[in-house]
Amino acid sequence: MAHQASLAAKAQGKFWAYHDLLFAKKKLKKKDLLSYAKQLKLDMKKFKTALDKKIYAKVVDAEVEYGKELKVQGTPTTYVNGRKLSMAKGVKPKEALAKLVKDELERVKPLLKKGLKGNKLYYELVGQPDDSTSSKDGKKKEKKEYPYIAVGDAPTKGDDDAPLTLIEFSDFTCGFCSAAAKVMGQLAKSYKGKIRIAFKNFPLSQGNYSIAQAALAAHQQGKFWEFHDLVFANQKKVDRQSLIQHAQALELDIALFKQTMDSPATKAQVESDQKQGRALGLQGTPSFFLNNKPLGSVQGFDAFKKILNKALIKKGFKKKDLPSGPPPVVISMADVPYKGPANAPVTIVEYSDFQ
Repeated sequence: MAHQASLAAKAQGKFWAYHDLLFAKKKLKKKDLLSYAKQLKLDMKKFKTALDKKIYAKVVDAEVEYGKELKVQGTPTTYVNGRKLSMAKGVKPKEALAKLVKDELERVKPLLKKGLKGNKLYYELVGQPDDSTSSKDGKKKEKKEYPYIAVGDAPTKGDDDAPLTLIEFSDFTCGFCSAAAKVMGQLAKSYKGKIRIAFKNFPLSQGNYSIAQAALAAHQQGKFWEFHDLVFANQKKVDRQSLIQHAQALELDIALFKQTMDSPATKAQVESDQKQGRALGLQGTPSFFLNNKPLGSVQGFDAFKKILNKALIKKGFKKKDLPSGPPPVVISMADVPYKGPANAPVTIVEYSDFQ
């Protein structure tokens, strides 16, 4: 009811004043809600009618359901330009939010130069441009065209003739990119035959060039994705010796690996990727393009699923043939204590601590 009351206050232009009273007083019974409205000199007849008839109940319910779709588990949950605020251990909320806002202020600069602002800027950032097809004068809007993004020699996984191509610009030291790498693996399995994923290097600093070059050196020996997974799993170990150790673990030809990693041609490929990204207006990572269209800051399997399924349905695929969730996790059962028949149709794996 408190949420409905806040929207009733919004209808009279006093949402934030009412919002502040709710948090300051912390009493949310109906008599309290009416009392706050009186303090703000709202039209009490309209306000009381809104509560009694539950005029804003559906709005609140819809926002709760949308939060569930986004996998919101608790409050407060914060998104900045579509990017969820993630709290690393030991980091204070204010510091984490300030860092994310600072990153976003840099990311929006090229869009601000294009004159985008307000909702148009926001929709562009989150990859969901305004659905309007006509302008205020009723004339049909031109469809926005984006520059062609060549896959070129970029490492890819998935069928070359897949109906969807997802291009990712990434940096091996970026925490968001590490999370995205896991999602890309899930997408490749769940959308087998329907999607091709291409990886483009977009190092965020000059010092990160060597990591990108090492990954391309592994690519030359057919082990890019394995090397990619090792680096993202060990982001604190990206010095030259650690990169060589990853190559050794994958049983690569080390002499050839070093030669390729240090070659001008490999460095030129990294520079080409980064130049392409900058031409597209990229400021941060990860950044995604689906069939040449920017997706903004998409995060999580479910968010990608919604976009991919919509694109595939437009291409004639049936909803029943599309994945409803990420692929199941494969867990080794070697030497695991178990009870129940070994050939049971359902296996439950529990990770536990005796304390």
